[in-house]
This record gives sequence, structure tokens and C-alpha cells, in this order.
Amino acid sequence: MSPYRAFNCFRVILLSLVAWGAAAGLAVGSEPVAVLRIASVNRLVSDVDALSEKTSRPEIARFVKALMAIANNLDGLDQERCCCVEFLVPEVQGDQPSFRIALPLTSPDAFRATVQRLGLEFYEEGSSLRLRKRGEGEGKHPFVRFDDDHVLVSPTETAFDAPLMTPLEVVEGPDLLLTFDATRIPRGLKEKLREKLHTDSEVDQRRRLGESEADHALRVEVLQFAERCVALFIEETTSIEVALDFIPEGNEDAPVAMVLSTRWKTLTAGTIAQQLQHLATEQNFFSTSTASPAALRVHASAQVPPRVCDLLAQVANRAREAVKKELEKATPQQRDVVLGLFEAFDDSLESQHAEVMLEFVPTESDMALLAGVHIKGAERLDDAMQVLLPEAEKSDGIERVNLNAATVNGVPLHRVHSRDRNLIEQSLYGKDSTLYVGAGGNALWIAVGHDKLQNEVRERIMAVATESDRPAVIGSIDLHVRPWLPYLEKIGRDPQLVDALKTAFTDEQHDAVHAMVQVEPDGLSSQITFDEPFLQLIATAITGRMKARR
Repeated sequence: MSPYRAFNCFRVILLSLVAWGAAAGLAVGSEPVAVLRIASVNRLVSDVDALSEKTSRPEIARFVKALMAIANNLDGLDQERCCCVEFLVPEVQGDQPSFRIALPLTSPDAFRATVQRLGLEFYEEGSSLRLRKRGEGEGKHPFVRFDDDHVLVSPTETAFDAPLMTPLEVVEGPDLLLTFDATRIPRGLKEKLREKLHTDSEVDQRRRLGESEADHALRVEVLQFAERCVALFIEETTSIEVALDFIPEGNEDAPVAMVLSTRWKTLTAGTIAQQLQHLATEQNFFSTSTASPAALRVHASAQVPPRVCDLLAQVANRAREAVKKELEKATPQQRDVVLGLFEAFDDSLESQHAEVMLEFVPTESDMALLAGVHIKGAERLDDAMQVLLPEAEKSDGIERVNLNAATVNGVPLHRVHSRDRNLIEQSLYGKDSTLYVGAGGNALWIAVGHDKLQNEVRERIMAVATESDRPAVIGSIDLHVRPWLPYLEKIGRDPQLVDALKTAFTDEQHDAVHAMVQVEPDGLSSQITFDEPFLQLIATAITGRMKARR
């Protein structure tokens, strides 16, 4: 894409305000419900320079500089201070929402000259100042107002009635920050949302699905609980923040390409905040240590709220009664082991601790899968496997079953050979992959891989969690790119993408995406970080687009 074409695209974006003005309403609230803040023009230009330098792609920086030159280097715009877009919700029911763009200025006259360089012009309509494409007639064009040190642009003139709420100052925060302030939503709109939620829930509760009275009563309880949760979210949410920091500073030891973070805040003394404090476990069961290599590691751990446990117990009881009827012709041993599964589930519900882990572990030639589910009294599951797996061998899809094929850290593993394996399984786990299942030590274990898989996952099965395993973190994901490259080559999809990934990720220590969700005193927070080599992918995409547009 040439700088001139990019310049035209930028001008089209500005002119899109005109179309927005035709649809926007006339009366809006005095305070913005949401604000999008851009740190500064200089920060964005600095990010582009850093991207060019770190990826050895100087043409990207040259392109942006040429684009800035066409736009008069944005003369008159204060490129040190932040810009913002404030979104306004109407106070009068039936009106449409609106927004206003705020740009900091160093010189209004110089900014007017820059606007003219962009092919636009200001014109007066009565006492109003509006913006249009040069040569166009009057119409639904955006309104403009110059204040002391900034300019406001909006499709509705009433958006100027209230003073700007976001200070246009030099900021040290992220490049982009989107803040949603739920406390500024009009009370009438919240009431309308709750009424709609209640009406829809009542319709679902009255609907009959050919179920028994007991099943219908349970479904009604679940729907009422879900309605209560959503209503609490509407009532007690105070704000939601989403921040993006591109090439953040201060990460020399572990340089990252970008950080995406979110923050959900609720009333400090509200029901949600109190429940969330009980969500974090005092101690994890599975270790979340990243010392051993893993292509993908997923972990989630939480204390299940009592009301959720109660509903799950009712579901389990209904299932237990149905299974009892199916087991009328079974042997006493079969009945005992199957019903023992429900007892193990009851024990887990009583502990209120839910935890799962999943890992893809790279082997010498393929990938291995290991998954664990925390179940109190999991030995009952092993008793059931000893009885039920030989019965499964009689099915068409199972070739053979080897009970107690291996014992890893005290956990007996049973090997299940399937007759048919699809191409994806063969490419990922190998042609001779098998399934291992086992239970012990308060956990159910599932593994998929080659015949000697137990050696690959030995250190992970029954790995003990430590106090350093961050109990406040209720969910985490760690994805490494390099171990997946052989698999992508095997399936032969998008060779250009594979080549780009190989070029970008040459360092095994810096090829990851890390994500986590954490409990805070007044809500939840999350963060996703991308290691620095991801910049190479971004640069490749940008330069490829530039070449395609030439």
C-alpha cells in the first residue's frame, strides 16, 4: 500500500463521521459511558519505530513517515498528549447514542491548515461549525467545536453541552485504554434490561420439553439462578477496562511484543465481590510449574459456590435414579462400581473444589496429551475401570484393553487401543498412539500418545502443587509455538504461514503466549502477553500488505 492510498483511507475514516451524523440522536447523557483513550501520536510513532528496529524492517517506519508528511505531519495537533473518544448514552428513551472525539492542540490555526491538507474544510451553518469534504454542499456533516487547547468533533451538537470528562494530558499508561463506566448507565436503561431478562426467563420456565415434573422443577431452578446471576452482573458491575500496550518498556529480561489486559470491577461490598473472594482456592491440587516443557498447558482451579454445588447435586441425583433403572439386569459388582462413581462425585461436590489441567507435551517425534481432573476419592473410579473397561473391549471401536499396563507414581494406568484413528490423531500423536486412563490420589488421569507415553508424562502425574502456584489465579494458559511447527508441517496447511513461524520463532525461550485470570478484591482481572518474536509476524503481515497494494 502506498502512502497516498493509506492517506486516502485515513480521509475516508474521517468522512465516515458524516454518515454517523445522519443516524445519531439529538439528546445524549452529560457523562460518557465509555472512553477510548489513545496515549499519544508520538507513542504510536515510537511503537512503529521500535517495530521496524526490532524486526529489521525499516520500510515500515519509512512508510509511516511518508504518510505523516502527506498529512502535514499533523501540524497543530499536540502529539505528546493523549487523544480520546467519549461515547454518550441518551438520557431520553428512544434517542440514539452518540460520541465525541477530542484532540489536543498546540495551534488551532495550524490544525486548520492540516485539515485542509487532508482535503477537508470547515464551514459555518448558523452558529454551528461543521466539517465536510472540500467542495461538498451542506448536509449531515459532523459538528466541530474549538476549545482552549483542544478540538471536539461529534455527529451531534448536543454532545458539546457537557464539558470534556477525560483530561487530555501526558499519560504513562498503555497505548490504548477502553474504559466502560457502568455507573453512568441511566437507571431506566438498567431497569429495562432487567425486565427483558425476567420476561425471557419466565417464558423459558413455562416451556415444557416433554420432561417429568421433577426434571422441569430442576430446570426452573437453574433458569432462576442464571437470571439472578445476570441481574447481579447488571446491578453490581461498576466498570470494565481493556488495555493494550504494544512493545511495553521495562521487560528487558523477558521482552514481550504486547500485553492485553482486562479488569472487571464490581461493588466492593456487593454480592459478586463477596462470592468472588470465595472463588479462589486456598491451595491448588495440580502443580502449575512451567519448569517442564509443554507445547500447551491449561489449568483452572476454583471453589464452587454452594448454590452451584446444590444444583449439580440435584442433577447427579436425577442421573443416579436413571442409571439405577438401567442397571436392573447388571451384576451386583457392576452396580456397585457404577454407583460408586456417583459417590465419588458427591465427595467432590462436598469439598467444593473443582480443578482441571491439560497439557500437550512434545516427545521425540510426536505430541503427547495429558489431562487431569481433581476428583476426591478417585480410587472408586479405578474400581469401576477394572470392571467396565473389559466390557468396553467388546465394542466395535475398541481393539483391545490392557488393564494395569503401567503404574506411574502410584497411579495404575490402563491402555485402550482403538481400531480407527483419524488423520489428525495420527499426525499429532503418531500412527501407533494409544489411550491411557487411570485414577488415583484424588485425580482422574487421561493420556494419549505412543506405547512408552508413561515415561513422557511421569513427572507430571501426581506432581504436587506448592504454595507458589498462585491460588488467586483461577485460570491460566501457556502456549508455546515452536513445538507445534512439526505438526503444522505434517498436515501441510499454509506453507507460507509455517515458513513465517519458523523465521519468527528461533528461540525456544521466547515463543509463548501467556494468559491468566485472577481474583481481585473487587472483581476479576486477566492478562495476555505475547513474547517479542510475535513482532516478526506482525511485521511480515504489514510488509506483505504493503507489497500487495503497490
